[in-house]
Amino acid sequence: MNKIEWKYILPKIKSHVPNALTLARLGLIPWLCLSVFNHPKTALILFMVASLTDFLDGFLARRWAVTSTLGTVLDPIADKAQLLATYFTLMILKVAPPLFVGFMLAVVLLQNLGYLLVHFFRKTEILPQPLRISKWATASHMVFLTLAIATLAHAPNPKHWLVSGPTDILYCLLAGLQTLVFIQYFFYLRPMLSLDFTPPFAIKRS
Repeated sequence: MNKIEWKYILPKIKSHVPNALTLARLGLIPWLCLSVFNHPKTALILFMVASLTDFLDGFLARRWAVTSTLGTVLDPIADKAQLLATYFTLMILKVAPPLFVGFMLAVVLLQNLGYLLVHFFRKTEILPQPLRISKWATASHMVFLTLAIATLAHAPNPKHWLVSGPTDILYCLLAGLQTLVFIQYFFYLRPMLSLDFTPPFAIKRS
């Protein structure tokens, strides 16, 4: 293959790499959850790889200027799916509070309901941009879950560490941060439902 052919093929390959990484992250989630039960060391590796792809897909999309509507939709879905599936798995193992997991699920559903209302009532394909606090919240959840899975993998008595007062405080802090995210999105999305609102932004991958 000569240089001229690569000149036209390489941009097409680059345009699909970010979305391929996001889809790969979604594909890792079932294996990640199954590994938590019997092979926590493997689960730790899978979770870290999935978290790395969360950074890479957005970074590459911006670096190569290949942002897309599909990527804008898939990326937050993959984020929420990874977090909720891992928390749900930890809940089954009785190391994550059911109240916290239920709260996370409710917040995510309400937030996505807001997106749907904006999308269908405004009749627009322009999607709201991720807020900075949302990115910090996602990063905080991923760090916490990495430490939780690492505890399952390496601690001699993991449940002693994961079901304790300090861990409950961390869950409360994460719930509080997620509440702030929800409030921010509420005030961010509310003006978009007004009849005279004109979206000042374009589709952009997070």
